[in-house]
Amino acid sequence: PDGAITTESNNPYVGDSSASKYGYGKVIFETLALVNQTGDRGVTPWLAESIEWNDDYTGLTVVPRKDVTWSDGEPFT
Repeated sequence: PDGAITTESNNPYVGDSSASKYGYGKVIFETLALVNQTGDRGVTPWLAESIEWNDDYTGLTVVPRKDVTWSDGEPFT
């Protein structure tokens, strides 16, 4: 096809990806938690059932939701 050829990807972890650059990454990729934009600015679990820091904030325990599966039907663990 006519037009520019680009090597960009939809990988949100690549700094120059289309998903990051154009801001649609959150539409096609779900996260473990969402940052609250109001109130205490804490997090709301999304694909995680719970997210808890240890007492000295050096470790994080994430418990995945049991009702989530990958696109191929495999459990999200």
